[in-house]
Amino acid sequence: MVDTATRSIDFKDLAKRLYRHLLSDAIAQRHLAIVKGDRSIQGKEASPQTEPVNCFLEEGVLMVIIHLAETPALETTAIFSCTRDFLEKVGIAVDYPIKIYLVVDEALTNSSHNENTVSQPLTASFPQRTLSQSLATIASDSEPNPPLGWADFVQNQGQYFLNQRPAFLVNNLNWILLGLGLGGSVLFVGIYALSRPCVIGACVQLREAEQLMQASLFSDNEDLATHWLTIKQQFVEVQNKLETIPFWSPYYRHITQLQKDYQVRIPSVELLGQATRQAQQAKLLEQNEALSTTDWQQVKQAWEMAIALLGQLPSNSPYQAYAQKKRQVYRQNLLTAQQRLLEEQQATRHFGQATESAVLARIRSSAPKSLADLSLIATTWQEVIENLQQISPGTTVYEKVLKQLPVYRLEYKRVVMRRQQEEKAFLNYQQALALAKFAEKSELEQQWSIAVNHWQKALLTLKQIPPQSFLMEKVRPLLATYNLSLQQAQNRLKATLRSQNIKRDLETLCSQWNRACDYSISPQVIKVRLTSGYVQQIWNSALQAKSQGNVPGQAGVLNHLSQLEQTFQAISNQAGLPLEVYHAKGNRLTRYQPIR
Repeated sequence: MVDTATRSIDFKDLAKRLYRHLLSDAIAQRHLAIVKGDRSIQGKEASPQTEPVNCFLEEGVLMVIIHLAETPALETTAIFSCTRDFLEKVGIAVDYPIKIYLVVDEALTNSSHNENTVSQPLTASFPQRTLSQSLATIASDSEPNPPLGWADFVQNQGQYFLNQRPAFLVNNLNWILLGLGLGGSVLFVGIYALSRPCVIGACVQLREAEQLMQASLFSDNEDLATHWLTIKQQFVEVQNKLETIPFWSPYYRHITQLQKDYQVRIPSVELLGQATRQAQQAKLLEQNEALSTTDWQQVKQAWEMAIALLGQLPSNSPYQAYAQKKRQVYRQNLLTAQQRLLEEQQATRHFGQATESAVLARIRSSAPKSLADLSLIATTWQEVIENLQQISPGTTVYEKVLKQLPVYRLEYKRVVMRRQQEEKAFLNYQQALALAKFAEKSELEQQWSIAVNHWQKALLTLKQIPPQSFLMEKVRPLLATYNLSLQQAQNRLKATLRSQNIKRDLETLCSQWNRACDYSISPQVIKVRLTSGYVQQIWNSALQAKSQGNVPGQAGVLNHLSQLEQTFQAISNQAGLPLEVYHAKGNRLTRYQPIR
């Protein structure tokens, strides 16, 4: 229904356009009044009293007055039809009830084809004496034309207007026949009109229609889905009851308003019904435990459609409060659907990434060659686990996540443990290399005991590296090298210790008898040089004992020399080197070979 309150119409311009339209019709053009040389056609304004066509509103009814230059005989129907076509074409017939009058020589015939081409019936009342000056001369006995749609009746009954000079009445017989025909028609029409519902007395149909309209309203807390069929049936009953009431009923104005309400409610209920069906479709899909991305998109679209349909309700709809409340609920459901759709999309993406990363991690785990490879594998498994942990419950892949996550965590734990072993092995390897350097430095400094200690620690550190370590290829040759170096260092340490013992023994021996000897030790031989004082003292003791015939004294000298020889032999044996004894004058007295 067009809102006439917001539509401004220039009725003067409408009259001019209608006049030009009638001039284009061959029949209407013959009977139109040509005012003052038809200056209106030439674009000059004529006075309101002499305009050939007038249009104005009278109590909400569009009045159309057409001035004719001559009696149109039986061609009034063609003029009415031409006028109606124009009014329907410009759309004015949708907005107002219309009455059309033909005026000849100041006489007016109410030939009103009351029109409403859409849904709004016209009142049957005729214009009062307070109409504009164009209707000042309407005769008091003007008869109404039949309503719109009685074209056959118009053609059969002839002209429905009064003329002060009726050219077509040629004798009294014609007047009598015409009067009888008109009288019979009027009587028939009157009886028919009075027999229609709601014309006389109370209007039961109207009251029942109002009750049904009132029943079509429902509480904001009610669900339209439970009332949908009932409301539609009520509207059908309202329509059937209102269609039986004619436009000449005194209740017709009220009926017109009721029909307006009816026309407003019908599309509103249809929109509400469509929105409810969309909501039911969304709820039905949401009942599943887990929905795919496609399903959630359908749910989201259903809620969006339901909200859009509710938004199409007219602002004056009686169901607007219900629609507002439902729209809030649907918007919240839409937000939930959007969130679940996002979660499902993210779950699908994370699961796909986790699956790809797991395949890559297994490939890399098949043949790792370094600590860097293990770190990369551990990082890949960590990405797999993080992707799976971001998948929300209720998604389609969540059950798979629950099964795969423990497996992937175990794989990650194994790789981390292996990486830790390799990291520790690498630290041991580096520490062993450092200890070897310290050992070599100690050897250069002839600190054989320190060197042996470092070599032993280096070997022990290397042996802590597990056999499956990536470093074993480097560790194996180092183990052999370090073992050899340890043995050599130990030998040198033993030799050093022996040398120290020999020096101690020699020093103990030579320190007797007021420095009995001096010595030197080389890797090939030990040389002992008897001091001249010692040799002289031994010689004197032997001569004195012999000269005195001191046998014990002589035996004591011989015993001393024997012990000295045993000591020299023991030192040679201990050192594993020959020991040469030299006289103070430099000549060698004897040589002791080591006895194994």
